[in-house]
Amino acid sequence: MHSIKKILPLFLLFFSFLLHGEEVVVSLRTNEAHPPVYISPLQAESSSFPQEYLSKLNAILSNDFALSGRARLLKQTKEREKITLKEKSWKGFDQHRWIAEGAFGVIKGVVAGKHLSLSALKVKTDQIRGIEGIELTGDLNIDRTKIHALSDQLISALFDVKGIASSRILYTVTKKTPGAPSHLWKTDVWECDSDGANAKMITHSGHLCVTPSYIPSPSATRAKAFLYVSYAIGQPKLFAGSLHNGKEKRITYLPGNQITPAISPKGDLIAFTGDASGNPELYILPFSLEKGALEKPRLIFSSLTGAQGCPAFNPQGDKLTFVSNKDGKPRIYLMSIPKSGRGQPVMLTKKNSNNTSPSWSPDGSKLAYTAWNGGTREIWIYDFQTKKEWQLTSGKEHKENPAWAPNSFHLVYNTSSQESSELYLVNLADPTPIKISTGVGEKRFPSFSP
Repeated sequence: MHSIKKILPLFLLFFSFLLHGEEVVVSLRTNEAHPPVYISPLQAESSSFPQEYLSKLNAILSNDFALSGRARLLKQTKEREKITLKEKSWKGFDQHRWIAEGAFGVIKGVVAGKHLSLSALKVKTDQIRGIEGIELTGDLNIDRTKIHALSDQLISALFDVKGIASSRILYTVTKKTPGAPSHLWKTDVWECDSDGANAKMITHSGHLCVTPSYIPSPSATRAKAFLYVSYAIGQPKLFAGSLHNGKEKRITYLPGNQITPAISPKGDLIAFTGDASGNPELYILPFSLEKGALEKPRLIFSSLTGAQGCPAFNPQGDKLTFVSNKDGKPRIYLMSIPKSGRGQPVMLTKKNSNNTSPSWSPDGSKLAYTAWNGGTREIWIYDFQTKKEWQLTSGKEHKENPAWAPNSFHLVYNTSSQESSELYLVNLADPTPIKISTGVGEKRFPSFSP
C-alpha cells in the first residue's frame, strides 16, 4: 500500500485552486469581425409597465447578444430610431435603409399591455423572424428568463447557431473563516444565469463542498439535481443535491476519500477518484438519480507509478479523459471505459506541465483543460481532429476549471488569487474574458447546464 506522502501531492494539485493565485485585471474589447446587429429600444403601446422596466428588459436582450460571441452591437442613435419609427409595424423593416446603415441584423420589439412581441430582420436576405404574444409578469427575475429564451431564438434565426442565454451555471461560493483550516471554511453551491445574473444559493450546509455539476435529466427537461463532493462527515464523499431545495443524498460509502466526480451525458454512470487502496485511482459507478448507486464502484484504472484523477466523459459516455502523473508530470490521458478489468489509456496532452481539469466539449470535437504555462495557469484546447494543442487564454491571472457551454463555443472558468476568485466567460472566436460573477466570496468550479 502506498504511503500518504505519495497521495497528498495529487490532492494538493487538485485543490491548490482553493488556495493560490493572483489579482484579476481584465480589459474588455470588441471583436470587430463580428456581424453588426442593431437592437432598438422596446416600444410601448399602452404598456402595463413603466419605460424604466422596459429599458431593463432591453438591456438584458442586448447583453445576451453581446455575450453570444456572434454579434457586434450597433449604437442606439436618434437617426437609427427614426428608421424604426417610420417602419409601418413591429414586423416591418426598411431593408435598404438598414443596408445603408451597415447592419447585418435588426431586432425590435413592442410591448402592448402585458404582452411582448419581437421581430428580427436578416438584412441582406430580407428574412424576418417574428415572435408574438409573450406575456410579461413585471417580476424581473421571471421576465429575465423569458428574455433569455427569446434571445436564443433570435440568435438562432440570425446566425443559425445555438445561443446560451437560457443556460444556467452551477458554482461554489466560499467564505473563509480567518485562522481556520480549509476543510472548515463555509462553502455552498450556487446557481446563476449564463450572464451571472439571478444568482441564488442552493445549499445551506455550512461545510466545505466542491466540484458541483448538473445531473442530466432522462426526460431531456431541465436538470433537477446536481452531483458534488461534500466534506459533511470530514472526509470528502460524493453526494447528489436537489436544485429545488438543496436537500442532499450521499452516494459513495467506500473507505477513504472520493473526489473529482463526473456524470455521464445520460446520467447513468459516475466516474470519480478514490483512494480506498491507498493511492488515488479511477472508479466507475452505475447510477440512478432515483435509486442512487446501483452497484458497488468498480476500479477501472490504477498505476503503481502515479495517481489518477479529474475524469471527464465524452458525449457518447463510453470514453474518459483523466489526469495522471504515472509517466512523470501530470498529463491528460484518453481511455475507453472497460466492461471489465482495467482500461488502457493513451496520453493526449504533451505540452506544458501540470495539465489538469479536462472538460470535453458537447460536440466531442475538443477538450479544454488547465495547463501551467509561463508562470500562470491558462486554459488550453486539445483538438481531436487535428490532434493539436493550443492556448485559449492569456494574462497575469490564473485561470482554472474550464467548463463548456452546450453550444461547444463558450467556456466558463474561474480565476484564482489569495484575495479573490471570480467567474469569467470566453468563446473560441474571442478569448477576451468577461466577468459574470458578483457579490462576496470566492467563486469556483463552474459548470454549465446540459
